[in-house]
Amino acid sequence: MKKICTILFSLLLIFNFTACGTSKGEEKEKEPALTKEEINSKIYNSAMELTTIWNEYITNIRDYAQMGTSNTGEALDIEFLLDNFKTDYQQVKKTEEFINTLPEEHETYQKAYLKAMEQLDIIYQEATTNPPKKEEKLSYQENIELFHQYFNTLYEYAIDLDI
Repeated sequence: MKKICTILFSLLLIFNFTACGTSKGEEKEKEPALTKEEINSKIYNSAMELTTIWNEYITNIRDYAQMGTSNTGEALDIEFLLDNFKTDYQQVKKTEEFINTLPEEHETYQKAYLKAMEQLDIIYQEATTNPPKKEEKLSYQENIELFHQYFNTLYEYAIDLDI
């Protein structure tokens, strides 16, 4: 009986080690820690991505709904604009993953960015599922205003970084 218990215990240990451990092929390489300059550069770039979102998409969507034209007063193909918005929005969502890993010293930026993204998610969802029509009141106008508020904060923060 003692021999059977020893064998079972040994098998249990072997199973436990193989189930909990990882083989060399499965090991994930840790990414090297970013330097302060690299973090600041990524923050700056993330702010520039949102600048593009604001200038190219949100203001055009807003102005198209209000005036029936682009933000510069020109004719606007809203369907084409929304197709491009979808592509750039996906890139910004990838950047959001980095923002969630920022060190505490960038908490101000992180909070403003995440708040802006909450509003952008609403704007994106509404605009792509129900494209705006000329001279129509947008149900998400307040979300655009809130996005702009948060965007201004994070933009100023990024501009002030030492890069």
